[in-house]
Amino acid sequence: MIKCIIFDWGNVIKFYDNDKFRNIISRRFNIDKELFKQVELKHRLKNDFGKITTEQYIEAIENELGIDKKEYSKLLFSKNFSNINKDLIKIIKNLKKNYKIFVLSNNNESAKKSITSHKIEHLFDKILFSYEVKIKKPDPRFFRKLLKGTKLKLFECVFIDDREDNVIEAMKLGMKGIIYTSNKKLLKDLKDSGISIK
Repeated sequence: MIKCIIFDWGNVIKFYDNDKFRNIISRRFNIDKELFKQVELKHRLKNDFGKITTEQYIEAIENELGIDKKEYSKLLFSKNFSNINKDLIKIIKNLKKNYKIFVLSNNNESAKKSITSHKIEHLFDKILFSYEVKIKKPDPRFFRKLLKGTKLKLFECVFIDDREDNVIEAMKLGMKGIIYTSNKKLLKDLKDSGISIK
């Protein structure tokens, strides 16, 4: 019996327009877009993995590319490059009536704080981001870490992610897995998995 539904955060519950962000940064600071992409990704992955803090990530961008960190921070935390999946939030509210709802994300502190800023933290029974434990999907230890202390078994969970490799690993561990592509397809996949949605 399914007792818990686990959602990825980025590009499932919240969408990020990385290309738009890179275009704005490259124009604003007169920096080659591909160079910025490489440098930013290098430091963001360290941030997501908990190797550096968000402040250190921003300082690294400033040091390597000469971008003013105050202006970069302002753009980084702007809501112009991301939006919450409001229709999925409605689905989660319905699911919460019958299931535990968890979030498992390869992401950083600022991303986790956005859950609070959107005032939706009450929808989730447990939230675990990679920066907190220095483990990332698809590492099986990350999935097990999420369930530690919950009394839930892996086979009692459905895992939803936009990345196929993460879903495949969850299924290898015994979870049911759903690759997220749209809210419409998710509803069908949930029903096909025996999930009750009212």
